[in-house]
Amino acid sequence: MLVTRPFWIDGGRIETNLLRGVLKLTNPGDYVLDCKGETIFRQRCFRPVTESIMLERLMRGLVRDNAAERCVETGTCVAVMKGRMPIRARQFIWENYIPVGDDLRVAGRLLQRSSADSTRLEFEVAIPAAYKIIAPDAPVTGTLDGIPYDGARFLAPGKHAFVETSPPATLLLLWAQAVDRNFVPLKFARASAKE
Repeated sequence: MLVTRPFWIDGGRIETNLLRGVLKLTNPGDYVLDCKGETIFRQRCFRPVTESIMLERLMRGLVRDNAAERCVETGTCVAVMKGRMPIRARQFIWENYIPVGDDLRVAGRLLQRSSADSTRLEFEVAIPAAYKIIAPDAPVTGTLDGIPYDGARFLAPGKHAFVETSPPATLLLLWAQAVDRNFVPLKFARASAKE
């Protein structure tokens, strides 16, 4: 039997762009969370290859789904959402990573304003790393955990608070290395393109 794919879909380009993004975002010693080792030039924080048989074993509890714990332990700030992931791992990625490219996510989160004080934004960090708080169009000023915010800061897992003194804007907490290497969250990239 002969199987063909549509010639107008360049699957190689998609893979190349993903690898290019991972290599630009990370250093050789950094960990990445992926499904099957598709980011071959970086260490994987979660060893099981999430193919059909392994996913079944994970669902039945025969293999422990500890991807979230491994991300925290190894400080994994990059995740690739290409393929199937265990349910807990997928949920962890949705809650703690922001899309910066097709299938490519980095540690961070959208910051929500307090209903009692619109200048106060409380949030939790799961992955210990250096983070920056960014806005789409302007520099951000304020205090982070009671200390004047002046750029990248290492945040341990747990609760944190940012009090904004700059004009109100949509704020994101994003892995500092991604910001420094010009990876813009897709939410911001789309907003800039519409203007």
